[in-house]
Amino acid sequence: MPVHRCMTAVAAMLLAALVGPTGGQAADHDATPANLDSVVSAARGGDVVHLASGQYGTFDGASKSSMVTIKADAGVQASIAADLRDASNLRFEGLRVTHANIERSTGIEFVGNTFRGPALIDTTDRNGDHAILFEGNSHDGIAVCGSCYEGRITVHGSSINTTAVGVTIRNSRFGGGGNSDGIQVGSYGVEILGNEFADLRQGDPSLAHTDAIQLYGQSHTVIRGNYMHDVATGILCADGCDNEIIEHNVISTVNRYPAVLLGPDRNSIIRHNTFPSAPVRVDEGNGPGASSGTTIQDNIIDSYVVKGTGLKTAFNLLTDGSKRDSSDMRADPVFVGGARPTTPAGYMLASHSPGAGDASDGTDRGADVSKVGAAAAGAAPPPPSGVRISVRRHISWDRLRRGLRLRVRATEPVRLRLALIPKGRTHALARRRVDDVAAGLRTVVVRPKRRVLGKRRSRTLKLRVKIIDAAGAATYQRFIIHVRR
Repeated sequence: MPVHRCMTAVAAMLLAALVGPTGGQAADHDATPANLDSVVSAARGGDVVHLASGQYGTFDGASKSSMVTIKADAGVQASIAADLRDASNLRFEGLRVTHANIERSTGIEFVGNTFRGPALIDTTDRNGDHAILFEGNSHDGIAVCGSCYEGRITVHGSSINTTAVGVTIRNSRFGGGGNSDGIQVGSYGVEILGNEFADLRQGDPSLAHTDAIQLYGQSHTVIRGNYMHDVATGILCADGCDNEIIEHNVISTVNRYPAVLLGPDRNSIIRHNTFPSAPVRVDEGNGPGASSGTTIQDNIIDSYVVKGTGLKTAFNLLTDGSKRDSSDMRADPVFVGGARPTTPAGYMLASHSPGAGDASDGTDRGADVSKVGAAAAGAAPPPPSGVRISVRRHISWDRLRRGLRLRVRATEPVRLRLALIPKGRTHALARRRVDDVAAGLRTVVVRPKRRVLGKRRSRTLKLRVKIIDAAGAATYQRFIIHVRR
């Protein structure tokens, strides 16, 4: 064999070994309540399992070498309870989650789900990064049960956690009634970023105290860019606080409950927040000991209630109460959204407002509202929602033979992956890749080959469309096509 042909053959063998029998491409799978476990078990890293509508009961999880996504596409109503122990690399999207329990697990993501019950993340198995993400979910109307922790999301830890546990909760909503806390944190280095907490108020005083965020048995928590309104206490840490970071939050409480209550605290930072009608309290809490080393700086707050040693208060704008430092200012801020803003953006200081441009770092006192919400959370951009697809749902066999026509209207450039599959089958009649769908209106045709289409007959087909935006985020749309003879 000539040398160049030998080298080509070797290269081909190496490539085949690297990409494997499937060519290294992710696959899509369909699952029902009857076969979810087996479908997930067979899925490989990068695969997406699409759920049919239905009640899926309790899913015990699986361990995967890389991420497998379990999702309900638009229009699909799928309800599931996730009881994950020793699971890894699973992502849940678009589901109704009745409850979630995560133990001894890594690489778990819940994105864009509706929670109807509590979620528990247990980090007591080991020290270090668990890589757990809750993003873009809603946690509304959830009450405490007799055997539950108090949070709609609870992160449970222990003294074994001496470095960040790798739990991030961002760009989600906690509200709509219910007597549970929004988030209860009891572990090291949990990040709470860009969430909204609304209408969380104390109900029956014999039940759990309702806070937006409760810190209990934790340290080094990062609470940044959150918006809390119509809540009782915003951030409660009355049983010991340690190096917490609280910055660029907007908190509006009812009945002048504290926006932040820390005690006893050690070396936490409360910086660049806006609490115009809520006080900040730092003291001995429930003890033992006293607070020390806390920094309260560059905020807009109602007033101080602080006790301890080595506490730093500077460059705060107070709407009530007494100044504690010569750099403090007692005045009423002027917000661009009026006296009672209804959005985070409304809490930006007007250019002529007291506190504008004179914080310790030369910016405005209070929260930088551009850092409040999803953008501040560093969240991935949402999947492309500005794509509308129109297609005939009832066509003749002759028209199908000439090609199924789709009208695609996009608000941004996207790529499409299309598959036309007979109902109950896995092999497609036709596939098409379209990599140059520009913003605007375009017609795309999917045409089965005649030898694959077979004889003239009535049948039902599924059209699956994968939409990929410029950042690589993907969404799916599905259509049922009825073909008549």
